[in-house]
Amino acid sequence: MILVVGHNPDWKKIYRISKMEVGRVNRLEASEFFPAGKGANTARVLMGLGEKVLLLSYFGGNNGHRFREAIRAEGIPHRYVRTSGETRTCLTILESGGLTTELIEPAAPLKPAEVQRFETLFRRSLSKAKLLVVAGTSLPGTPEDCYRGYIQKAKKRTIPTILDSYRAHGKLALDASPEVLKINLFELESLTGMSLANVERRKAAFRQVRDSYGLQWIVITRGAEGVEGFDGQRHFRALAPRIKVQNPIGSGDAVTAGIAHTLLRGESLELALHRGAALGTANCLNLHPGRIEPSEYEDILSRIEIRTF
Repeated sequence: MILVVGHNPDWKKIYRISKMEVGRVNRLEASEFFPAGKGANTARVLMGLGEKVLLLSYFGGNNGHRFREAIRAEGIPHRYVRTSGETRTCLTILESGGLTTELIEPAAPLKPAEVQRFETLFRRSLSKAKLLVVAGTSLPGTPEDCYRGYIQKAKKRTIPTILDSYRAHGKLALDASPEVLKINLFELESLTGMSLANVERRKAAFRQVRDSYGLQWIVITRGAEGVEGFDGQRHFRALAPRIKVQNPIGSGDAVTAGIAHTLLRGESLELALHRGAALGTANCLNLHPGRIEPSEYEDILSRIEIRTF
């Protein structure tokens, strides 16, 4: 079983409009509602790959109830801590010209008792895990070292870990040396304090971060420019074919799922990037984050180009 920690879910509202005009009245063409967030998206893709998963999260209020009922209907196995604060709503605005705008609500703070219940839930759930994925931001009120603690507990049980987080909790978690760090280019620039548009700078940053924190792999997503990674020996780039994007939200989470699927099998970074790039691209073809059509994935997988650089 792959244990996915996703502290910060969101009840997603997807609005479609021909063109949004700031400062004007905008009439929507269609709206959709969907359970999302990095943890849920990653778990959804992993299930599509045939993996057994367990999502651990916090849910609260009416949005939390809607979220839980929706993922239950999808069949996503989950355990959660009920919170007094409301689960956030996030808006994705999709314009017909291809522009995507994301509006993200702040998360409600947790109470100490809620944090403690989650810690207990995590310890109980970890015993059956073969891989741990820690995905996304945490919630206000959690200890800043909680992600580091999760990874340390997993490593004591020789359970490999993937960290897909870069803010305060994620940065501290690097001290626990997860097997894989997966973030995007902007997040790597934030972590290193460097502009990384130049390929030689990226290569130096990959080596620096990997060596500093004892990582097995470091992986970054670069949107339409593909997925890049470093395994200590070689730098790889996976390039996908150009497609007509419907909704890019959740594509990074799909990449994380591809990495987890590969790492669990003891396979190579090259293969992880191959799968991850195909899954991330296939995600863009669908309106709902993390829902991937197998035929679209297989077609894109056959057209991924892997380069060393």
